[in-house]
Amino acid sequence: MKTFKNHYETLIYKRTLKVSLILILCFCLLIIGMSWYSAHLSVNKKINSLKNNLTYWVQVGDSFQINRTLKNLEYIFPENSFLLRTDDQLLYDSKKDLKNYTFVINKTVNLESNDSHLGTLLINETIPLRNILSLCLLAGIIILLLRLFILREITYVSLKITSPVDELLVKLRRLNNIKDLKNLDITSKITEFRNIENSLLTLAKRISHNEETITKYEKEKVRINLSKQTAHDIRSPLLALKTINQNTTIPDKTDKIIINKAIDRIEEIANSLLSEEKTKKIFNIKLQLEEIIEVINHSSSHIIEYTNSNNYRDFFVFGEESNTYRAFFNLINNALESSLKKEKVKISIHQKNKFIKINIIDKGKGMTPSEITKALNGGFSTKKDGNGLGLSYSKHVFENFNGSLNINSKKNQGSTISLTIPTVNVDSWYQEPSWLNGTICLIDDDESFIEASKKKFKKPISYKPNAIDDMPEVKDCFYLIDYDLKNQFNGIHYIQHNNINEKSILLTSKYNETKIIKDCINKKIRILPKQIFQKLNA
Repeated sequence: MKTFKNHYETLIYKRTLKVSLILILCFCLLIIGMSWYSAHLSVNKKINSLKNNLTYWVQVGDSFQINRTLKNLEYIFPENSFLLRTDDQLLYDSKKDLKNYTFVINKTVNLESNDSHLGTLLINETIPLRNILSLCLLAGIIILLLRLFILREITYVSLKITSPVDELLVKLRRLNNIKDLKNLDITSKITEFRNIENSLLTLAKRISHNEETITKYEKEKVRINLSKQTAHDIRSPLLALKTINQNTTIPDKTDKIIINKAIDRIEEIANSLLSEEKTKKIFNIKLQLEEIIEVINHSSSHIIEYTNSNNYRDFFVFGEESNTYRAFFNLINNALESSLKKEKVKISIHQKNKFIKINIIDKGKGMTPSEITKALNGGFSTKKDGNGLGLSYSKHVFENFNGSLNINSKKNQGSTISLTIPTVNVDSWYQEPSWLNGTICLIDDDESFIEASKKKFKKPISYKPNAIDDMPEVKDCFYLIDYDLKNQFNGIHYIQHNNINEKSILLTSKYNETKIIKDCINKKIRILPKQIFQKLNA
């Protein structure tokens, strides 16, 4: 295969040869022209200096002086021939053999005195061929030597330029994948070629990134279509489950609450799967984790040992709530399925330096480092009936929080999943339940919730308003006001209308809706999530 170096040198050789021949031709023409011009110039100069003397001697008729003068001209111009005649006689004639001359130019000089014609001097001006050939040969030799010198320098330079190009081309031909460009090793000292290498590496990274983006997009498209189909399939049995639950009396109220929560979560997941847009919102991740643990403890024979801090303020995060719920369920179920029945799964949650740390520890089968990598990339599972999507999906969910998911595992010894999630500040609207020692007035129209609250706290005052200005006649109390009042007004309207902002707390399970949070911040109303309130003094 012809290399770039060979192609480049052949091209330079042909071009320099062509230019050299053109230059030799031009120089030969220039030499001929300059010889002709210089011959005319020199003869005219010499003759003009002797013309007056020759005219005088011809007028006098002194043959001796005429011959002497013309002999002098012949001595000065040995290559030329001279012929002097008057109108009636030949005064001088010098004939020469002109066969070795290139040009013979006849020149006529008229000798005149007082407007009378004395005679005519005929000169054969000659340019010797050997002189022109010598000059042309010299010019040709100089040009060819100059060409050899230029070729030598160009070959040296081309070697420095073309060798790295040939090296690069050979390596590029051997590449099987664009990602292999990172293995290119160009040793050229020329800055431009190092820049070419860097440009190729940058291009390779961009192409690889684009390929990965396209692959991810295609996988995500498949996942979305699968999710939509799954959500569609879930809705039919979910409707039947809700109907049975409504028409069935369950003695244990705890079971009833858990079943209702499970149905709500399944419906929420189905809606999330069908949604084109994933909406991020503020929610309490500790509250969510505890709800999952409660559901699993109620339905599983495994034991979960849960360690947590007492407050809820420090555990608010910003992300996709339904996806986080599914990710937690996946991780905890994996830990339970991997463990033996008598082994505990330990879950801990705490906050430090504006980050939430969650650990899920099991004493199960464990994984090797290569298995962990494959599982996090997706499509790999150590379970016979696993689809290999759980860990990769969970990693994706927590990375969307600008957080992280790390796995430390040893084969047949167990695994520790460590989650790190940044917190958000809720001081502008969240209220810690530090007022519980005082008199509480619970304003709500849900009788079951009021009854449950009476059992938890010492005789709270309860009140069901019929109108927006209907206030209980109680002094020195703190108002807990439900958001979802069944009248034409909500808790925010009620607080604002009766001007009780400073001694009221809005109690709502919709605490993470952006509109409610904004309204409460603008109107300086504090919020206590109803889910947290239900856990107090339980």
